[in-house]
This record gives sequence, structure tokens and C-alpha cells, in this order.
Amino acid sequence: MAWLIHASGTTESVEIPKSDSLDFMQQAVNGYIEVIPCDVQTDTHRYIHCVVNEEGIIKELDPNMVASKMLDRPIVGTAIFLEADEWD
Repeated sequence: MAWLIHASGTTESVEIPKSDSLDFMQQAVNGYIEVIPCDVQTDTHRYIHCVVNEEGIIKELDPNMVASKMLDRPIVGTAIFLEADEWD
């Protein structure tokens, strides 16, 4: 299960559709995607990629404080954390 973290701090688990994963991710982050390698471990999941809006800073998206803290770098807008089997 992918983990969406919105700039507001709300989170949700989502299933990434295999057939149109790029479209799904672009809609979720509201634009072109940028993939950030990461290694984030929770109690039940290990996330190895974070997907964000490639132009988020240019578009002046709201800061995502939760994702920024997890990645130890500034993140804006919605972030999608993906497990290994969700990225090919």
C-alpha cells in the first residue's frame, strides 16, 4: 500500500493501480512527478521511493512538514511514499 501525505498533514493509504500508475501519481501530486529515493521504515511498511510534484516549489505549493521531517529535506505539496513492489 502506498502512503499519501498531504501538505495539510492528513494521510491515507492507497492502492496504486498497475495499469495507469503514472496518471494516478500525477493526479495525486497535481502535476509532473519527481521520484526521490528514500528508506523510510514504519511499524509495518518499508518505503523506498517518495513521489512529489516536480514543479512544487515553482508553483508555490504549501510545505509538507510531515514528509519534510521524514526525508530530512524540504518537501512541498502531496508526497506519495511507495514500497518496493509498487515501483517498476
